[in-house]
Amino acid sequence: MKMPRVAIVHGEQTKCEPRKEGVSYAELVYEPVQQLLLKTGLDYDDVETVISSSSDFLDGRTISDMAIQEAIGAVGKSASKVSNDGSFALIYAWMRLLSGEFDTCLVVAHSKCSEGHQALIENAAFDPLLMRKLGLTNLIASALQAQSLIAARKFTREQFALAAVHDLKQAHQNPNAHHGGSYSVQEIVDSPPLCDPIHPLEIAPYSDGAACLLLVTESWLKRHAWKKPVAWIEGLGYCTENHYLGDKHLTENRALYKAARQAYRSAGIKTPKNEIHCLEISSPFSYQTPLWLNELGFLEEAPLEDYLQADDSSGHVLPCLNASGGLMGAAPGFASGLIRVLETVKQIHARPSLKGLAHGINGFPGQSHCVWIFKSGEPT
Repeated sequence: MKMPRVAIVHGEQTKCEPRKEGVSYAELVYEPVQQLLLKTGLDYDDVETVISSSSDFLDGRTISDMAIQEAIGAVGKSASKVSNDGSFALIYAWMRLLSGEFDTCLVVAHSKCSEGHQALIENAAFDPLLMRKLGLTNLIASALQAQSLIAARKFTREQFALAAVHDLKQAHQNPNAHHGGSYSVQEIVDSPPLCDPIHPLEIAPYSDGAACLLLVTESWLKRHAWKKPVAWIEGLGYCTENHYLGDKHLTENRALYKAARQAYRSAGIKTPKNEIHCLEISSPFSYQTPLWLNELGFLEEAPLEDYLQADDSSGHVLPCLNASGGLMGAAPGFASGLIRVLETVKQIHARPSLKGLAHGINGFPGQSHCVWIFKSGEPT
């Protein structure tokens, strides 16, 4: 049986904020879902199945999706939750449509980082017998990796700072972000490190926010005579690293390397730099931007600085990197990856036949990765 083609027709997100006081989880997700339905002219009855992404730890309750069922229209439907980054929840949704059982699927992700002690929550993700007792957090594990990259002479502190300068400048222009501004590399390098070699401006802020996307099959588009541009799913790859820090090669990330090559193969991409027009990557710390770009294959064709400097005069035609500011502008927990997909879709909707890459992560420091390839086009 031929698998159906699947496209994203629309997506919405809340404005991310450091703290959304007076907003329940149901109200948080209700806002983007209602905006999506309003702008597509659809209603809850048009959605056949729903996949949500949230965390019991972050929400401070078991079965975290139970608090949002009515708000996202999941009552009485085949619905499920992925306790993982929203970009991974999208995998589950896509597979539901590929099965042929459904023609529409709503994907919703939310987090309110303000309502939990993030260091304690992060520590709970580590092995309880060995690593958790050391007090490890995402910041500490990532600082170890950043130090390893410097020691191996793969990247420099200045390159890490340049990645932060780039994303913070982009985020400053994003109305849905809450953290950004114009800084110099020297300002960041000269500032006191929070956990050497990571400085405060090189860390994504904890945020509250939600996002949603609607996936549909090609047959649904034909039946409904859909006229607006869509983003076709062209490729996907995902892979997981070892859990223990001592079992990882901290100067590389084979999981992302493999996930990217899976995505490129499935999308028929030979030279990512020339075929992809924009990319949104998930970097909770600025040092990860050069590492991720390297594993994605972009640094094979052009130096890192060409992607990060607005006044690039190298002559390379390069994809736009993190036009939204990436996670440096806002990092609302498990909604972060779904927002990277949403931002990618928004950018390629501008013209037909554009290709975009969206990247999501989970685990410390970057244990699991997924890479999506989308192509803008007409409904049929």
